[in-house]
Amino acid sequence: MKKHIFLSSVFAWMGCVLFAQQLPQINQFQLNGFMVNPAFAGIEDMLDIKTGFRQQWSGVDGAPMTGWASAHMNLAKQKRQPYPGSLHFSDTALYDRLFRESNSSMRHGVGANIMYDRIGAFDRFQLQLAYSLHIPLFRNVMAAISPSIGMSNHGIRTGDVFMFENNDPLYDQYVGLGSRFTHLDISAGALIYAPKWWVGYTAQQLMQNKVYFGDQPTDAMLDIHHFVMAGTMWPLGDKFEIQVNGLLKIAGTNPLTFDAGARLRWKKLAWIGGSYRHNMGVQAMAGVNLMPCLTLAYSYDFSLNQLRNVNTGTHEVVLGVRLFNPNRLQNRYLW
Repeated sequence: MKKHIFLSSVFAWMGCVLFAQQLPQINQFQLNGFMVNPAFAGIEDMLDIKTGFRQQWSGVDGAPMTGWASAHMNLAKQKRQPYPGSLHFSDTALYDRLFRESNSSMRHGVGANIMYDRIGAFDRFQLQLAYSLHIPLFRNVMAAISPSIGMSNHGIRTGDVFMFENNDPLYDQYVGLGSRFTHLDISAGALIYAPKWWVGYTAQQLMQNKVYFGDQPTDAMLDIHHFVMAGTMWPLGDKFEIQVNGLLKIAGTNPLTFDAGARLRWKKLAWIGGSYRHNMGVQAMAGVNLMPCLTLAYSYDFSLNQLRNVNTGTHEVVLGVRLFNPNRLQNRYLW
């Protein structure tokens, strides 16, 4: 019996280490580039707020669950001429003119995001603050660089732990030393973008902090995560446009993974799309602009691996709010 108790504790600790090393994944990254790359901070001439919730592998006890919220804006003080509200749907020339006006000089952006991620009895709370510098390169093309500093708190919710037998010495030692640990970390991002395309690189968890067992460091470390994200848009007549995007990720010594997807948008009012995640599944997505300042999007995952037999899919909802937007424009790049 003691052997089984010890092994269960070891496996629980291994789960904590693995959970700590891997950052959460979200489906609709193309709707909120700032959650992946801090250099997106201030890319829009408005306060851009996004919040989302993801329930992974519905029907599986202890399946991952993630909630997040982010906000970013640029600090440029520019005069804006008000326009009728209908232009935010139809006037492409206005988009191009405002883009040139707002990207003719160096700009600064700031942003913050918070995330709560849970899997089984383990959870993680994360807060990040970012600053970005946007620099004109040549006509309609900008570059942005950004450092980001954050705080992460990892731990185990002892109330959700089921013990086969009480008085497990390894578990009691873990709880006695403190079941949570907090660390500071830094990330960095770079971005090059134009009205119809963007490409960026991000490195997260650069400090490679050690994972703690109570108040004692272990040999395990948080892996650096490398992300490369790119996207482009093409108009299809007067009413439609298509956006294609991709995301590559490498975490430590794990194999490279990627997402690839596309969205078809109608009159900047509504869109449908889909994507594929390597060795994981496919996603169907849809969204609607409820009003100039409010957007709602939803995605559903279909697992393609062995998990398809034990779950009923993954659900993700994203709500976007745009404030301090005198021209009532939709987001230029991602919405």
